[in-house]
Amino acid sequence: MPKTNTIFARYKFNERLQGEGESFEHFVTELKLLVKQCGYENSDEMVRDRIVFATSFPQVREKLLSKGSDLTLEKAIDMARSYEIAQTQLKAMVDPHTNLQGAAPAHAVSTKRQSTQQKHRRAPHHNNMGKVCGRCARAHSQKEECPAKGRRCKKCNKMNQFAKACRSEAPNQRNPVCSINPDTPSEEAELFIDSITKCNE
Repeated sequence: MPKTNTIFARYKFNERLQGEGESFEHFVTELKLLVKQCGYENSDEMVRDRIVFATSFPQVREKLLSKGSDLTLEKAIDMARSYEIAQTQLKAMVDPHTNLQGAAPAHAVSTKRQSTQQKHRRAPHHNNMGKVCGRCARAHSQKEECPAKGRRCKKCNKMNQFAKACRSEAPNQRNPVCSINPDTPSEEAELFIDSITKCNE
C-alpha cells in the first residue's frame, strides 16, 4: 500500500472549514477522519483547535476562546452542538414559514380565519331567507314567526295580514248623489245644480 503523505494530509486538515449551511455534526466527523492521517501526537487537541478556527459561527468561536486552556474537545463539541440546536429552535420560533411539530404558523391561521369570515360575509343568505311572504310582503325563514301574525289588515280588515300584502280590491267609493225634484222652482233648481257641482268636486 502506498505510504500516506502526512504533509498533504495535514494541509487538507488545516484547510477544512465548516461550510455555509453545513451541520456541525458533519463538520466534526470530517475533521476526525482527516486527523487520522496527519500523524499528530495529540489528535484531540488538533481537532479542538480546528473547531475553534474553522467554525462558521463567530459566536461559537468567541465562546470557545473564552474557555482558554480549560477547553477540551468534548466541551468544544458540546458547546458547538448546543449553539446549533438553539439556533434551529430560535428559527422555528421566529420564522413564519417554519412548521414546528406539524403546527401551522400563527399568521397562516389568522389569514385562513379572515378569509373564511370574508366568504361568510360575501355569501348570499339563500339558506337563511325564504321566499317573500304573502302575508307580510317580507322574506323570512319558514321557521321564523311572520310579523303579520295577530295584526289586522287596514285595507280589507282581515286578520294576520299587512295592508301592503293585501290582494283584495278596495271597495268602490261612490260620490253622493244629489236628486232634483222636478217640481222644484227654477231658482231652487239652480241651487240644487250648484250643490251637485259641489258634491262632485
